[in-house]
Amino acid sequence: MDAGIRMIAWLRPEQASLVRDVAAGIGAQVVGVGCPLKGRLGEVAREVDAPGQDDLRATLAGESCDLVWLLDPGDFGGGPGDPGALLDARARGVRVVTSEPLPSSALDLGGGGWLRTRSGLTPLECVRFVPLARGGPGFVALGEVLEDFGRIHAIAIRFVSPPVSASLGAHLFSSLVMVHELLGDVESVDAAYQMPAPAGTLRLLPGETLQDLQGTLSAHLRTGDGRGATLLASDRAPQWQRTVTILGEGGQIRAGDAFFEWIDPSGAVSESSLETPAIARPDAREIARAIEQILQDHPAQARPVPVEEALPCGQAALLSVRTGQSESPETIRRMMRAG
Repeated sequence: MDAGIRMIAWLRPEQASLVRDVAAGIGAQVVGVGCPLKGRLGEVAREVDAPGQDDLRATLAGESCDLVWLLDPGDFGGGPGDPGALLDARARGVRVVTSEPLPSSALDLGGGGWLRTRSGLTPLECVRFVPLARGGPGFVALGEVLEDFGRIHAIAIRFVSPPVSASLGAHLFSSLVMVHELLGDVESVDAAYQMPAPAGTLRLLPGETLQDLQGTLSAHLRTGDGRGATLLASDRAPQWQRTVTILGEGGQIRAGDAFFEWIDPSGAVSESSLETPAIARPDAREIARAIEQILQDHPAQARPVPVEEALPCGQAALLSVRTGQSESPETIRRMMRAG
């Protein structure tokens, strides 16, 4: 990628070091910053050493840059004009990447204009989520051997980090994209959730969208043909870690951002690899890698993201937390169609 990418970032103050590290990793110049928190823009601008922007929609419509990175988009994505702002940015040649699911609600996706085509593009196609678990060498190797591995019987996914790296909503969305890519449609979700709160606090429940979702969620997902996935997603872990374990006809696969191992049914190691990272900080490394791949239209990032499958599954998980019962993504899809 050519040096000199002009980037505008929207972030919380504690994410300033992540922005600096990613900008250094991709050779970008931060030419503007915004903040969704009232009264904190000046602090963010000083920390990143970049001019402040106070209106994300105006930034997308008219600011001169190559890339807008939404680490924390605030309430952007739920407004009636937001999908159009993304189309305007793309029309000017600006690429938009987000570290939060956009939109954050399946109902917004179905009824908010995100799937309406203008000039051959939908707003959903004008924003890319980073970092999905598909661009690192371990996940690339996983994708390359799946056909040879044969039928998958079950998977276990663990996507966790500190809150400065990614939110629970981001990890949940990314893990559900992987579930769909490996197993297909999910029939039911049974989830449990813990919100960060002082000891002795009454048990708190999540909202109805993936926006501002914090804490730890575990879930069991079942497909129509009886296969299953377990997932653990959290923004309360001390370190960034994304791993998937697969059991099936081909034996066992373990993969992560930087490693891959395939053990065949006899117990022998069929393939293995381990990357020596150039960037030590794992969250910055994987976000920088994903942004570079998106800007280069790399095959690892070029295939469509199954947002229409992942968002209903995520909202079914949140519904399961509130009801204490297994819930179906199809329930959410019916609500989307009704809306």
